[in-house]
Amino acid sequence: MEGVLMNIETVLHFSNKELLQAFYTHKIDEFVACPIKTNISIDYIEICNRICRLIREYTITEIISLIKEVHTDFSIEAKDVPQFSSLNDCYIRVPFLLRNCGMEYVSFEQMGYMLRTGKRNAVADKKYGENHAKTAAMLGLCKFVRGKGFALSVLGYCYTALADHEKHKCLGPLTAYIPFIQNCVVAPNPDEAVLEGISFLSQTTQARRLPNINTLMRGFNK
Repeated sequence: MEGVLMNIETVLHFSNKELLQAFYTHKIDEFVACPIKTNISIDYIEICNRICRLIREYTITEIISLIKEVHTDFSIEAKDVPQFSSLNDCYIRVPFLLRNCGMEYVSFEQMGYMLRTGKRNAVADKKYGENHAKTAAMLGLCKFVRGKGFALSVLGYCYTALADHEKHKCLGPLTAYIPFIQNCVVAPNPDEAVLEGISFLSQTTQARRLPNINTLMRGFNK
């Protein structure tokens, strides 16, 4: 697909393989990861519905194989390494809340307030909301817009229409969409790639992030 102009008509006519490769290389983020709006093009929704279907039909092995054909390592910064307390909150509750909370954009604090239970703490709410919404964004399910907050993405809109068991089936394939994780799963030795990939972080940060990374990598170690 090198040199292909990624306009909407081109993408609509992609083969299944071409669409998935464009998705995993983030070449069509403008269509799938943009915020959902009332006037969004039906073509965007068609593309995302198709992606949601394909990532459930293809096996993880097939997906990794097609990614390897076109993969170029992503440049990674500390903000690109996932951090969360509950994976379920990232891929189930965050997109659900964004679709059903009645707000177009949700701040870190608002998201944390909706996700957390128990004694209220503004600082804890903000940090929890930030970590889990950012991880959901890495999965392609929402989009952060500076100065506004998080909004459900077009992909997230199509994804939230799925049954829970279908969402669960999407988790592994969506995890491969995360640049850091993708760099690792296509490497000859994924475990070594993980350690090398976080080596630029401080030891304390590595210790916090590694369990999260291992949780996300678990679906590729079968």
